[in-house]
Amino acid sequence: MREQKCPNCGGNEIVFDNGRYKCTFCGTVFTDKTADKATYKYASRISQATEHLKIGNYDRAYSIAKELEDLHPTDSNPYAIILLSLTSKLSDYHLEEGKRQEASDVWDKMEQLNTVAQPMIDYAEIMYRKKMNMLKAAFIRDAVFIGFGIIMLINASLKYPGWSKLFVILDILYSAYYCWLSRTSENVEMYKIEKYREIPHNPFLTPLHESLLEMLMKSL
Repeated sequence: MREQKCPNCGGNEIVFDNGRYKCTFCGTVFTDKTADKATYKYASRISQATEHLKIGNYDRAYSIAKELEDLHPTDSNPYAIILLSLTSKLSDYHLEEGKRQEASDVWDKMEQLNTVAQPMIDYAEIMYRKKMNMLKAAFIRDAVFIGFGIIMLINASLKYPGWSKLFVILDILYSAYYCWLSRTSENVEMYKIEKYREIPHNPFLTPLHESLLEMLMKSL
């Protein structure tokens, strides 16, 4: 048994038979020359994707890396390029849901390969702080709005005692609608996940929602 990479599937369980190598995973038969050519082509494509990444062609870098990730599943380079492309070189913290899910899967693969680099850990820590600040602001806002509803309920009940039951029902509906609108239950679950996270922590397990101010600024 010789340690060699299959040019077709990237498998490394290769047997030598009748002057040629054979991959025990996919059955591909090849020679040293074929393997060297495939290795050079793979390395060239990785280099090409890296160059696109450097100049900000994230879509192009991403598409090249996606083509390569299945060729050598234990090589972390395509995964790193995909992750850097999705996050604009670890500068974008607000990812669309589809991108966030993909980034989470890529992060898990890199954890399995033990290739989570320090810049990724730093990115995860910044993401964590942003999420905790977002959650704290959300909880304070929730407390203010629900407290406002309770104050209005008390005032209305004192002024119109005969309608107090109706006011209680309206306040409950108001509070329930507000909590649904502001994702209160989701925020509580997110807080539990982030609070008891492991380090290094996959920063894409939970979303980072934009603040109300950020959403208003985008709409202007």
